[in-house]
Amino acid sequence: MRRKKVMLIFSSIAPLQELAGTGTNSNLGISGGKEDIGFRSVRQSAAGEWQRILKLVDSRSKVPHRYGAAYEVVTVQGEKVFFGVISSNARTSIRALLEAMLKAVLTAKEQGFQLVLVLSNSRSLLQTYKRKSALDWLDSTRLADLCFLNQNGFFCDVFWVPSVVVNSLKSVARLVTRVLIHHCWFSSVG
Repeated sequence: MRRKKVMLIFSSIAPLQELAGTGTNSNLGISGGKEDIGFRSVRQSAAGEWQRILKLVDSRSKVPHRYGAAYEVVTVQGEKVFFGVISSNARTSIRALLEAMLKAVLTAKEQGFQLVLVLSNSRSLLQTYKRKSALDWLDSTRLADLCFLNQNGFFCDVFWVPSVVVNSLKSVARLVTRVLIHHCWFSSVG
């Protein structure tokens, strides 16, 4: 069996409405016609019928093993649905991001949403999620939880975005590193 190599290219920074626009492509975000063997270059697209968009970012404290993560779930039109913060004593940023992502995804599932697009500026999170491989058992457990949700009708996909897209959450994540907090606020919209 031959493996297909795919190179993902970002053409420009698109607004959230374009990133989460609907289209005829599959939710996997890879457009293209016939499957061909070998190397091909495709544009990474978030085209799909996404119900919500999750923006996720983390920040590291000067204190060892202290991370803060902030997440925001918005509609395709950009209206805030809920916002959450988590301070974590994780040893890696991936562990803190997976913890925040799992919390946000479970909250979205409780709200009745089934298609969530995750946007983060962490390439490590993208690689960990796409490859379904983690460095330790805690990360593997969180990945297994996300896979279980995907197998049971809840679909989420992770895309890397430039820091500009999630910059507003970065300052909140920095503040969370100073205080131990794990909370989610709901907006009146949605």
